[in-house]
Amino acid sequence: MAAQQTETKSRTIHRPCVDIAESEKRIELWLEMPGLDENSTEISFEKNTLTIKGNLTESCSAEPDSGLFEYETVDFERKFEIAADVDVDEIQATMKDGLLHLLVPKKIESARKIAIEKRD
Repeated sequence: MAAQQTETKSRTIHRPCVDIAESEKRIELWLEMPGLDENSTEISFEKNTLTIKGNLTESCSAEPDSGLFEYETVDFERKFEIAADVDVDEIQATMKDGLLHLLVPKKIESARKIAIEKRD
């Protein structure tokens, strides 16, 4: 029996597992993004929403005339509403072995003394 040829590839949207830790100074996130690297992942922060997207296109190296193809395109996406005031310019992201680590520092409002002016 001959294998059937698939003309279109399937597309899957995946929500990566996440661990989130929050302290007084920062929020840390760890996401499982297997098969992805820094070139196939996009991170953005807009209007208190942290968005993490990725795309993995799996394919076989051979290009046969016919066959059964079960490789697929996988889209990764997670969105997080961040209630804290975030220092957007200081957000850091690192990726190693498919594990994405984000460090999101909070803006720390330091107490300050307010001078009282003497009026005559």
